[in-house]
Amino acid sequence: MEKLFKLQIYHTTFSREILSGLTTFLTLSYILFDNPLIMSPGGTPIEGAFAATFLARAFCTVLLVVTAT
Repeated sequence: MEKLFKLQIYHTTFSREILSGLTTFLTLSYILFDNPLIMSPGGTPIEGAFAATFLARAFCTVLLVVTAT
């Protein structure tokens, strides 16, 4: 893993990267389901808010991957 990701150059460890990836995944999963519930009292349909949140999340993920390489 060290050769592939050059962990020492970035002063990190494999376990730290796994923990940060898991934290990011859980945070985004929470937002995906919580955001529509927050927006629905304002009149936004839950299905539309869910779709918009999902699409924004997917777009930002792709943007991050493209700009990081």
